[in-house]
Amino acid sequence: MHRFKSASGMRQIYDSYNRLLEAWNIPVEERDIETSYGKTHLISAGDSQNPPLLLFHGTADNSAMMWIYNAKALAEHFMWLR
Repeated sequence: MHRFKSASGMRQIYDSYNRLLEAWNIPVEERDIETSYGKTHLISAGDSQNPPLLLFHGTADNSAMMWIYNAKALAEHFMWLR
């Protein structure tokens, strides 16, 4: 399945995504896991001693943008995965 019209477009999307993650201003860990539905990208943040919280993004949403205003506060109280 083609997700991008060009390599340049793909780079622009990923560069924008990475800038938004940096704007969260908290340490994050990114990883990919294989599932029966394909690869799933995970971002985790917060102290692993905190209660867990699982966040989902909306359809066709950029999760780095969706959680930009809440990530820091959530990471103070939870260990969360998105």
